[in-house]
Amino acid sequence: GFNYQWQNVVLGIEGDLGYMNPTSGKGLVPSSNPAYHQDLTVSGGVYADMTARLGYAFGSLLFYGKGGYAYADLNATQTTTKPGYATTGTGAFDGAVYGGGIEYAFARQWTIKAEYLRFDLGSRGGYQTSITDAPIGFQYLNMTSLKFDTVKIGANYRF
Repeated sequence: GFNYQWQNVVLGIEGDLGYMNPTSGKGLVPSSNPAYHQDLTVSGGVYADMTARLGYAFGSLLFYGKGGYAYADLNATQTTTKPGYATTGTGAFDGAVYGGGIEYAFARQWTIKAEYLRFDLGSRGGYQTSITDAPIGFQYLNMTSLKFDTVKIGANYRF
């Protein structure tokens, strides 16, 4: 990232790249037939975000907020335990990311920080297509909404 400090105000832009592996659930959604249920699976994948940062420095201590855009190469699928359906997943998600943190400069070029971010990646649809039950070929739309809370602790070196 890049930061600019004017008196006590800090403005910046940052980018992150990482990997997420969310937990999947079994039997989360009831089926129209009580003998069956729906299983939700979310694959792990790479994520990236680009954020603007605004903070206020008190000597060596910086309090800041940030917000921007996030992309996650995750795929959500909702499958039924009832035989005769083919599942199509959602594809990638994108949306907003926002949060804040605190950063402390303990040496001329080194800082440590703790940061909270909320990823609100919106809703995406996938399908279950009937391949044996009537009406054959009918597609049932399944919507999945993804939101993640993250906490990051790190060290930064300033060039």
